[in-house]
Amino acid sequence: MNSLFNFFIYFQKIIAKNVKIESLDFQKVEKIAFLDCAYKKEKVKCVCVIFDKTKNRIEKVDELIEDVYFPYVPTFLFLREAPHMIKLIERNPADLYVIDGHGLAHPRKAGIATVIGVLLDIPTIGIAKKFLYGNIVGDKIIVDNMEVGIKFKKYYISIGNKVDLKTLEDFLKFFNYEYPWPLKEADKISKMD
Repeated sequence: MNSLFNFFIYFQKIIAKNVKIESLDFQKVEKIAFLDCAYKKEKVKCVCVIFDKTKNRIEKVDELIEDVYFPYVPTFLFLREAPHMIKLIERNPADLYVIDGHGLAHPRKAGIATVIGVLLDIPTIGIAKKFLYGNIVGDKIIVDNMEVGIKFKKYYISIGNKVDLKTLEDFLKFFNYEYPWPLKEADKISKMD
């Protein structure tokens, strides 16, 4: 099992080297997909909420229920959830994907939002309820002397891929520095029977 995890660590390091940190014009973003998963016994329910930013409303909810193939291991959430999220992402085009989990605020700069973003070459943001890694200076999350995210209220938002710190700030401003309600909705639906 150790050699397997060594491979996963190597994989995450390669993902981190391929991250694109670039400006995403948030004014031009129209559709945002919010993704979250919940578990019941050996099943995972993954939900994608498509939010229309121009109309400030949820346009669509898509979900899937599948078997869980991998146990929860801290810092390796992508192994458990990414395959299910990727299926939903592939059938739900959006301008930006917001994933319940971390992006660059991760020991190897490869949280689930980063892994999915790099693999699919899409703009991603990670939002987590628990602090995982780095230092917090003021409201900024620092990893390897680099600002990778923002602490707001009791939450942590970080760059996934193809976004920058300004994108995170614009996103937070749009949602009045509150936990985004469409992600809350995805969380709620994922826990329903």
